[in-house]
Amino acid sequence: MSREKNGFFPLGALVTVKRGKHVGSVCVVVGNDEKDGKILIANGVEISAKKPKRKGIRHLEAGGSFSLEVADRLARGKTMDDGWLREALRRCK
Repeated sequence: MSREKNGFFPLGALVTVKRGKHVGSVCVVVGNDEKDGKILIANGVEISAKKPKRKGIRHLEAGGSFSLEVADRLARGKTMDDGWLREALRRCK
C-alpha cells in the first residue's frame, strides 16, 4: 500500500511505527492533520482511540493492510472505543 497523492495515508490503513516511544507497534490511521502534515494513529492498547497519537509521515511505514471497518466507521462519523478498535485490528492481521 502506498500513500495517497497528497502524502497522507488513507483512513483505515494499517501502519507500523518506525520511530519514537511506540516503535514496532501496529496501528491504524484514524485521521490526517493536513495543516501540519501529521497522521493520527491509534491501536487501542498503548495509544487510545479517544486520544490518538500524532506522528509525522516519515515516522510511519505502510503495513500493506487496510481496515474497511475502521474506515467505514470514521466516514460515518461514529466514535470508536479501544475494545472495538483492538478487535478490528486483530481481524486485519
